[in-house]
Amino acid sequence: MKVIEFVIKQHPIWVTSGYLGLLAGVFFKYTSAGASLSLNELGDYLAGAFAPLAFYWLVLGFFQQGKELQNSVDALNQKAIQLKQSASEQSKLVSSNQKLIETQKAIENYKLWQELVHTLEVTRADLENIRKSCNTAKSMVMPTISGYTFQVNNHRGKDHLRSKLVTLRSFSERVSKILEESEKALSDIGEVSLPEHSPTRPIPYSIVPRVYKLHATASRLKEQTIPLQEEASKLQH
Repeated sequence: MKVIEFVIKQHPIWVTSGYLGLLAGVFFKYTSAGASLSLNELGDYLAGAFAPLAFYWLVLGFFQQGKELQNSVDALNQKAIQLKQSASEQSKLVSSNQKLIETQKAIENYKLWQELVHTLEVTRADLENIRKSCNTAKSMVMPTISGYTFQVNNHRGKDHLRSKLVTLRSFSERVSKILEESEKALSDIGEVSLPEHSPTRPIPYSIVPRVYKLHATASRLKEQTIPLQEEASKLQH
């Protein structure tokens, strides 16, 4: 059965040639026997003889169309499988990229947290040193201010001492202003609530400018504090 189907479907030229040869053999055998055909009989003979051949090619055409349709369906199915695989790969890629982004965000968050903690520690240490330097400078000049004030009040070298007293008080006021500002900055640092590090919990960005503003204040006050003790030492004499 498979052999017949193979011959009919795969070798139509052979089938057609064989059938035409058979018709020719029958025709010549019949006419060589002395029979003659009229035109009507010849037409009927040819119509009847070629009808199966025409039907064969018609059926063969249906088979060919069916084969082409099946090939198209197979191609579409294959394409659908490829698209499904591609979608699966894209989904995996998106998931991988999402995990990579989350990991990168966690790393950046941790770096920011470390930097803020370090900045706060440095700022607090600078402000405490500033407070200490200011208190030291004030303690150095306060006895001199008290002594000059006493002398001015008792009219001893009043004009000369008054000028020095003004300078000392101006210095003391400047130190007090720096000290007051450093105390306020230390108080503000105490109000900064930096959360414990957590990869899944981002740091509130409102804290970031506040920390760096305090650090800038400490740096400015530190520069103003550096010459205080030397000035206080000179003003003592």
